[in-house]
Amino acid sequence: MREPTEDDRARLLAVQRGLQGIVMLAPDRANLDVHKAAFADEQLHAADRRALLAITAERLGIYRRLVRSTLLDSIRAELPLAAARLGDRFTHDVNSFCSDELPRSPILRDVAFEFVHWATPRWADDASLAPWLGDLARFELLEFDAHCGQSTCGIEVLPELAPDRRIVFHGTCRIGHFEFAVHELPDKVDDRSIPRPVRHGMFLFRDSENQVQRTFLTPVAAAILGELLVVGRPLGEAVRSGCAMEGRTLDATAIEGISVILEDLQNRGALLGSTAETPPLPPLRWRVLVARTAPRHQI
Repeated sequence: MREPTEDDRARLLAVQRGLQGIVMLAPDRANLDVHKAAFADEQLHAADRRALLAITAERLGIYRRLVRSTLLDSIRAELPLAAARLGDRFTHDVNSFCSDELPRSPILRDVAFEFVHWATPRWADDASLAPWLGDLARFELLEFDAHCGQSTCGIEVLPELAPDRRIVFHGTCRIGHFEFAVHELPDKVDDRSIPRPVRHGMFLFRDSENQVQRTFLTPVAAAILGELLVVGRPLGEAVRSGCAMEGRTLDATAIEGISVILEDLQNRGALLGSTAETPPLPPLRWRVLVARTAPRHQI
């Protein structure tokens, strides 16, 4: 098989752009014949233009529905509780997302992350929806990602924690910041409990038995761990920055509190140690999202 040329790639991209436009057409205002004609007027290879014009609008409509149904099912699988709370609004919102922009990642499991990133500001602006809906969706994604994350870090790790070094975490570690205790909701799609309002952080990781463990964090602890895990600051700098973000004085109590949390996470295998090298940052898909629990720490 020959290697594709630049002309081959350009030809493929032109067809993909047209098919993307077909998927983005909303069912209630779709005119596939008009779109197909406009598509054919673009700079397509002659053979591709002939093939496109031979496809009926009915078949293009089936293609569009298949793609949208796949995306809908994939998102629902990762957000079962949020989707159930939304009811019919869930299908409407996924269709609106598809009409607005479609996923950018080629990986199907990333689609729900892109959808939630698109949907949460819209949910927050809608007074008819629960104010904690975005928290619930983000928490479901963080837990899902901890289940699926790669456990190895791929770098040499020193067990000692040094203030001038970055901390190395188990590859499945995730952290989120929340305004409601959505982690306390029953894991049942027909449940309609209301979470209590409480500003906090949740640290998640997958243990040696492949169970996701959760740790409840105060806002200060969450800020420090976020600086360590997401931003990748050295330990001392992360403690100072996290305290400053929350208006907390960096005193002996704060240092002792975060030390207890880090020791606990290290004992449980979530924190591996430190390194003089620069470990890779976590995948962007969960960094942009801004457990049966281990001990609840306060600092």
